[in-house]
Order: sequence, then C-alpha cells, then structure tokens
Amino acid sequence: MTSKSAPLFQEAYVWIWLPGEVEPVVAGKLEMQGEVISFIYGQSYLGRKNAISIFEKELPLNSKIVLPKPGLSIAGSIRDSAPDAWGRRVILNRIFGK
Repeated sequence: MTSKSAPLFQEAYVWIWLPGEVEPVVAGKLEMQGEVISFIYGQSYLGRKNAISIFEKELPLNSKIVLPKPGLSIAGSIRDSAPDAWGRRVILNRIFGK
C-alpha cells in the first residue's frame, strides 16, 4: 500500500518587483486546491496604483482565484519563475540538512 505524503506547504506568497521600485512587494498567494495550485492577487496589491499583472494572458490583474490551465498543476508563469532542479535541491538540503 502506498500513500501520498502531505505537501511541504499549503500556501505561499508571490513577491514581485514593480517597475522603478527598489523593494519587492507581495503580489498574491498560491494555495493548494487538491492536486493543483491556485493563485489570487492580494487586495493590497490590487489597490496599488502601479500594480501590474504577472502575465496578462494567464494571470490577469483581478480579484478572482485563477486555476492553472488544463494539464498543468500550477500556472506556467509561476512555474517558470520557480527555482530550477538545482535550486530546489539547494533549498531542500537547507531545510532537511541533507
């Protein structure tokens, strides 16, 4: 018998550097929704005059929860910004000490 282990996180925040700014701000939140990861922009981010979409075609700037396109487990633009395999290994080694 096999069982799936719980994911390391249930939610994570997405930070963005806005044009002309020197500090990043929280743009939104990722959240586990069964087998997929949803995204929603934060209300404080949407209230910024200089808010921009992460990728307009996939994550338009609005207050709706966005599920990834069919066949994906996370929005492609978010996945593309994640660490590569080497970076994930560094993070996991740091967390678990391997």
